Amino acid sequence: MIATFYSFKGGTGRTMALANIAVLLAKAGRRVLVVDFDLEAPGVWRYFADIHAGLDSRPGLLDMLHDRVRRPRSEPPDWHDYVTRIRIGAESLTLMTTGRQDTGYPARVLAFDWPAFFDLHGGGQYFEQLRADWLTEFDVVLVDSRTGITDIGGVCLIALPDLIVPVFVANRQNVDGVVDVLRRAQAGRQALAYDRPPALVLPLLSRFDSRTELEFVNEWLSIAAQRFGEFYADWLPRRVDARVVLERTKLPYVAYFGFGEKLAVLLQGVTDPDSLGYALDTVAHLIDTRLQDLSRIAPAKPPAVVPTATAQLGPSNDSWIATVLANGEVRGAAFALDRNRLLTPGYMERDGSRLQVRFDKAGIGEPIEVVEVRRPEAADQVDAVVLILAEPIPGSVRLPRLGFPEPGDLVGHRWWSFGMPEHGDRFGMAAYGTIVATLTSGLVQVDPSSKRGINHAFGGAPLWSPEHDAVVGIIVGARKEGDGVALTLHHVDRQLPNERLRRLADPARQTGLGPHETQTLVTALADLVPHPAAAHHILDDIDYPPGRVPSFTAFATPELFWAAVVTELENGIISDGVPRLVRAVLQSYPFNSALQRIREALG
Repeated sequence: MIATFYSFKGGTGRTMALANIAVLLAKAGRRVLVVDFDLEAPGVWRYFADIHAGLDSRPGLLDMLHDRVRRPRSEPPDWHDYVTRIRIGAESLTLMTTGRQDTGYPARVLAFDWPAFFDLHGGGQYFEQLRADWLTEFDVVLVDSRTGITDIGGVCLIALPDLIVPVFVANRQNVDGVVDVLRRAQAGRQALAYDRPPALVLPLLSRFDSRTELEFVNEWLSIAAQRFGEFYADWLPRRVDARVVLERTKLPYVAYFGFGEKLAVLLQGVTDPDSLGYALDTVAHLIDTRLQDLSRIAPAKPPAVVPTATAQLGPSNDSWIATVLANGEVRGAAFALDRNRLLTPGYMERDGSRLQVRFDKAGIGEPIEVVEVRRPEAADQVDAVVLILAEPIPGSVRLPRLGFPEPGDLVGHRWWSFGMPEHGDRFGMAAYGTIVATLTSGLVQVDPSSKRGINHAFGGAPLWSPEHDAVVGIIVGARKEGDGVALTLHHVDRQLPNERLRRLADPARQTGLGPHETQTLVTALADLVPHPAAAHHILDDIDYPPGRVPSFTAFATPELFWAAVVTELENGIISDGVPRLVRAVLQSYPFNSALQRIREALG
């Protein structure tokens, strides 16, 4: 998908939103390309300047366009020569800047003749070929468009996108201007020589302070819902009010992030429902699912069910449970981790069979090919593997919540699971009971209280915990008595550290720190502990998992390293992580005023 971020006026936070959403999609494993089309006011590169040095001296879009004009049509420049790969911790994204920001840049912008480019140099065909190339090589392309009504805006809004994300603030000139431009763009797409359906539109209300003047808040939500109603109608079900979507996707005004170019999703995280990062994560999820999965903005009302123990224990939606096929035959189960990965026991691939997965519980009968199986580097007697799919899981499949409690913390808790059909059973069967004991190697014993216990049909099925409202393990074995054995996700995360499964969790923030205090903590850590050896010593003291310590070489500055560490601690990689880190550093620097204030804020 190609998504264009557009604003009619400046100062809406358009580029900020795009840069943060690009990071979120990259962290989710998507192949992301960011293209800065705002030639007159380039700025995307600044959000990544601390991560990757020298971006302002790299060739980019404008250089490529000038080279296209200078060369024969049969020898277009290779766009790969004008992009830069940027590492975001263990992940990466690809960036095409506007070009080298030297003293000659303004003259090169003014010298480019857009009418001649299209009339004499095949500009339309060139952009069409770029579009095809980018859609082949990337999962998501995010385009930062120029404001107002411009030639290059036509390229960004008419020729390229599948989705337009207009970013606007609550005033008439923004709303009316955006609506007018969107109508022009949709009409312009119908006049293209290439077959192009109307673009989907996801309006994004930005810099919105809903904490004061409630009357004005409600008024502007209603105004925006009415003005953009014609665009919501193309994709939003009638049961969902456009006003609800605007409310759930609005970007809150946070003064701290108004200064400089900061990646809020790295500094603040995405778990606090009132934070900017949380809102950006919601928008990123909509883009990632092509506006198909509305569960975060309008959760589906569960159907009425008989209040049995099974109904009370199981998740409201289990479409994420999949059937594993080996050479076309049912072998067991797996469950989705994200849109490209599933978890299943290692024995599912015991004989090199061709593996596929099928989402029967979601009513999707077409299997998806497994193209890669990722195993633990040091396999235990019982292990789990990650299945990599040839194509993303359909948007109608809702993803599960994942939990990573230690095995001992699960004893005495209830469990629920679902076994695949076998031996003539066409439908499968649920089972439930109690987790009664911890075993070795991260395993727990699950005893049934349902009429049907665990059998071999449950191999690979999720272990759902009603207390945690999450999947906390995977069924890997059954016994004659109907009880079973499950491998906890806590142990799977340690077996497969490179998969970074814990990042997929949605825990409550463990600290009471706001974004300003979090940044203060990160800055203090970077100043006091700027070297790898000292950082590793402190992390060892607080029992930070060695395999999850970020590499200093993956970050351009100590500040980014410590931002990654603090984010992991807030996401629960160890219990009471942030307070333990603060206490550990204060042992060496007991009189540091910034850390003393953080300690007081933590209570």
